[in-house]
Amino acid sequence: MRRLALALWLLAGCGKPQREPALFKTDCGDGKGYRYCIYTDSNGKPSDTTLYYLHGKGDSELQWGQSPIASDMVRHYRAKGLPAPTVVSISFGKIWVLTERGTSVGAGLLERFVEQAMPAAEARTGSPRKRVLWGLSMGGFNAAQLLLKRPSLWKAAVLSCPAVTPLSPFGPEKERRDYAKRTGAAMEKLDYLLGQQKRVFPTRPAWDRHDPLRLAREASDLPPTLVACGDADEWGFYEGSRRLSETLASQGQRVRFDTIPKGRHCAVETQRVLDFLLLSTKE
Repeated sequence: MRRLALALWLLAGCGKPQREPALFKTDCGDGKGYRYCIYTDSNGKPSDTTLYYLHGKGDSELQWGQSPIASDMVRHYRAKGLPAPTVVSISFGKIWVLTERGTSVGAGLLERFVEQAMPAAEARTGSPRKRVLWGLSMGGFNAAQLLLKRPSLWKAAVLSCPAVTPLSPFGPEKERRDYAKRTGAAMEKLDYLLGQQKRVFPTRPAWDRHDPLRLAREASDLPPTLVACGDADEWGFYEGSRRLSETLASQGQRVRFDTIPKGRHCAVETQRVLDFLLLSTKE
């Protein structure tokens, strides 16, 4: 039932259930072209871990604090006698992609995130001993960019329902139709996704430099990584997530793939993710 509640909250816009503000404190503000929120365990005990959370399409830096996951994480860590990680959520808008300089529309957000937004956040929180990464949907695609291009920054990474498919925005229409038939993905969602990708990555070389499946074939020295997706994901991300995990495993990377049975898009098994993060960040 907990997973069902999370899935319903996360679907299309991720509604805003009641939270328990006593469990965490929130500090939000503006950066240079972005907004941020920093969430800290209200018990006042400092954590040596910072979790960078990347939200999905249509959401914002406020999403973490509005989700049941935020309170669940605090309770989970306190039950282990530990302060919850400090959570930093950075947002460049409702839709944004961590593109490299000189490659695409909005190019340079990857460098701005790493070189400007992260140092600014850590000037407020203090430099963590450990950083972990968690991205959801669009945020999962962005997290894949950070994981595969800046692996040394992270102690662990979680990609939940990442916006990954084996399709190219420059591929033939028949390939798209066949994929929808095979996976059960909605054609209108695939059309939207690939249209957005072609807008952001207007050339094949630009797409190739950001395609997570292509990047995974050259992956090395990644931290422990969890990829999770519902097998009923209506965007077709289940097959892409599984292929991403298989490709990383073929490169000798420490990756685990979790299938969420009958899980639709944005279904999250919170306890499994939190257990993974705890185990992966142990000294």
